[in-house]
Amino acid sequence: MTGRNAEAELGRRMSLFAKLENERSRIKWGASPTLDRLLYNKKKRRYRQLSRKASRINRMLLNKLNVTEIADYTNTTTEDVGHIVSKYNLPRTEEET
Repeated sequence: MTGRNAEAELGRRMSLFAKLENERSRIKWGASPTLDRLLYNKKKRRYRQLSRKASRINRMLLNKLNVTEIADYTNTTTEDVGHIVSKYNLPRTEEET
């Protein structure tokens, strides 16, 4: 192994070891592991209650309309629709609402 290859391999191993140690210290000090936090905490994801406008946009998204079509129907901008989609994590199925 040449000097550059050995140095790259050592850097890769040190990086993996640092990630492992960080994860161990997170768990030791009471934090949940970084991977699968929701599964580790056994908590169901909470959703923000939909407003009337968000509920309407959600139904349109479930009917396969895109953001520009929804903006035209609701007389708003595509930025407003995109903001509502990201704020309420849309589209949602009926059991998630």
